[in-house]
Amino acid sequence: PAGAGGVAVFNPVEGRIVVASARPDGSRVENGDVVCEFDPAELRDRLASQEIVVSGAQAEVNGTRIAREVAVMALLEFNDGGFIQQLATAGGQIKLAESKLSLAENQLEWSDRMFKKGYVSLGEKNTDVLALQQARFAVEEAQSQKKVLVDYAKERTIKALTGAIESARARELAAQAVLERERSVQHKLAD
Repeated sequence: PAGAGGVAVFNPVEGRIVVASARPDGSRVENGDVVCEFDPAELRDRLASQEIVVSGAQAEVNGTRIAREVAVMALLEFNDGGFIQQLATAGGQIKLAESKLSLAENQLEWSDRMFKKGYVSLGEKNTDVLALQQARFAVEEAQSQKKVLVDYAKERTIKALTGAIESARARELAAQAVLERERSVQHKLAD
């Protein structure tokens, strides 16, 4: 008995274990003596199952690590290329709209001269006035789209991508904690 100068013996492995043989209670033992032997069949089965669980947990860690790396790459891609490309496209749209505006202004100028000479009807001149108004609106719209891109969309996208990185990092850390816990169980079974 542990209370009368004896030492309590306990099993660190969780769950049910079948004892194959054991020394009688109160037996005197020396350092290194075998006190008890467990039936290894159930432990081997549990260890094999735990190895599968650990492999699955390792795969989850790898998957979450890759997801985090992809999220980081997406942010880098946006900062180094995606945003620059979107900004260049917006600038190109403005230039194109300005070019069409210039053409519409020239066309209206010509229509005014020809109307005064009687070569162009009022309807044709009014069509050119409408085309000029549409061209001005197109320039304003293209400039507005660029402003939204620079002032709002860039920051929103960066925050969303940063949030995705943080979320992926949290999932990776959680998966790593599960892996460590499962490895600990595996080591207890192996010991």
